[in-house]
Amino acid sequence: MAEDDGGRTAITAVHSDIIQTLILTKLDAFRNTVGTFPAGHRSLFSDSFPSITHNKSAVDVHFEGNLLYSKVLTNETESGWFMSSPFRIELLGHKEFVPTPVKFDGEDGNCKLELQRMKLSWILIDPSRNRAVNVSSLNPVSVQRHWLTGELKVRYSTVMGSGAGEGLVQCGIVVTCEGKEGGELHVREVSMQIEDMDGKVLCGKDSLVILQEVIEGGRKKRKENEEKENYENFLELKKKWKENKQKKEKKMDMMCIASGITILISFWTLIVFGSRSNGSYFS
Repeated sequence: MAEDDGGRTAITAVHSDIIQTLILTKLDAFRNTVGTFPAGHRSLFSDSFPSITHNKSAVDVHFEGNLLYSKVLTNETESGWFMSSPFRIELLGHKEFVPTPVKFDGEDGNCKLELQRMKLSWILIDPSRNRAVNVSSLNPVSVQRHWLTGELKVRYSTVMGSGAGEGLVQCGIVVTCEGKEGGELHVREVSMQIEDMDGKVLCGKDSLVILQEVIEGGRKKRKENEEKENYENFLELKKKWKENKQKKEKKMDMMCIASGITILISFWTLIVFGSRSNGSYFS
């Protein structure tokens, strides 16, 4: 079999009969869409798995090689409501949850270490261009406990250009887990959204522009821990961005105060000299 640079078997080495009979048959919701791709299933895999938009999503959650959850969903992207509203996709229903084999023992270190082994793939498919792209980092870039609710937040992130030359944005996928002491953790929420350097969630229109550039861009092989390093660099840049913004705002505030004082002094001087020229003085 053919191997890539890392010594792993390439998807192109898998016989098409195996893919069509053993893989695609388990992905019934994909068949019509995948069939329209330039090279069928090979285009889907080559687009989605090398690295890093819109009508359909295919999401898989794995833990140590075992599938925990899989779903295909369709989202409309043309209405005025979608274009102007914050871009956010919710995977689970209000009362839906996914069990995991992770025990909730109340110890942050143990739970966080276990959840680091949870993998997530989120493939966005654009049927109009017959292309697909994976916007998940596959492995978590962080696992944090919410200070108030106690929920564990498993984050997957892909950092990309903003599309307008104004810093970077991140496509963030957050898996929210909760449980009771001594019981199993279960996934209560899975959501995806795009945030800018200020932490603002972009609207549907702006998000589609960015994702369109990504899906039409080139592909590259991921390096180990690359996405986590990109995420950490993004956080550092985000911190500096915020500090610089605060400095600029403070400078603008000082300029406004100085301008106000200058105007006030000029106005007062005008009144005083005007009064003197009329022969009257303030007591």
